[in-house]
Amino acid sequence: MEELEQHLMKDLKTLLAKYDELYLDPIIRDNGDFLIPLHPDLKKNKEAQKRVADAFSEMMKADLSKKPKSKAWV
Repeated sequence: MEELEQHLMKDLKTLLAKYDELYLDPIIRDNGDFLIPLHPDLKKNKEAQKRVADAFSEMMKADLSKKPKSKAWV
């Protein structure tokens, strides 16, 4: 099993060498899972984009609740 893991790790490193600006070297965890970490700068960018999207979403939700509801039947 360990030999297969080492072979897979070698293949992963070869593949990820093409995307070195996106991903870091793969890691084998104690439980046998492979982890391919995203580059830290890209993680920060994704997190920043998510925060901006969440902020806009909250602002839009807040605007919806400020409108008075019509009591007239349509």
